[in-house]
Amino acid sequence: GYYQGEGPGQGTDNGTAPSGGGHGGTGGSGYISLNVSSTGGVNYGSLTAPTTQGSGGGVESTLGGDGGGSAQVSVTGTMTINGSVTADGENMNIVGGGDNAGGSGGAVYLDVGTLAGTGSVTSNGGDSNGEGGGGGGGRISLLYATDSSTLTLSAGGGAHETIFSPNFGGAGTIYKKADADVNGSVIIDNNGNDNSTDDRRN
Repeated sequence: GYYQGEGPGQGTDNGTAPSGGGHGGTGGSGYISLNVSSTGGVNYGSLTAPTTQGSGGGVESTLGGDGGGSAQVSVTGTMTINGSVTADGENMNIVGGGDNAGGSGGAVYLDVGTLAGTGSVTSNGGDSNGEGGGGGGGRISLLYATDSSTLTLSAGGGAHETIFSPNFGGAGTIYKKADADVNGSVIIDNNGNDNSTDDRRN
């Protein structure tokens, strides 16, 4: 994915309260206090055929989370996923110290004959540290003739440290469509977490 502070949905680099990168969902804003805040990165990319990489989170001084990558697979037969397919943004809550925003999730685009397996497909935003905002969720699209899977799917926004008050990243998008269907279905789920500037329905 895009490096910290870079990409179409890059987080704000304001030196005090960096915001999370955006992609399928908007990035979380930075610390909102004493008139210090930053707007989260914008959303972009395709709902039905996503190939764009995630954007980097904003940088306080030297560190911000990188965006998630992009994976695209097209097979006419069966694709079985019993492990994990991940395009998650980089978590910054493991860095320790500083105010670091999370990178946004990337993209997973699968176009298959039969989708099978019990694994997981994720494009989650990265968690933030200190006064940084969480990264926005990415984009997942699953197109298939038959779906016999019980996959766990997630494109949620990254979390923030609860002792401060920046926002979670906004939920990304999960699109599923069978070949025989005229319309697909869209899942937008942020696990009950708030992103007040979220605008992810495009």
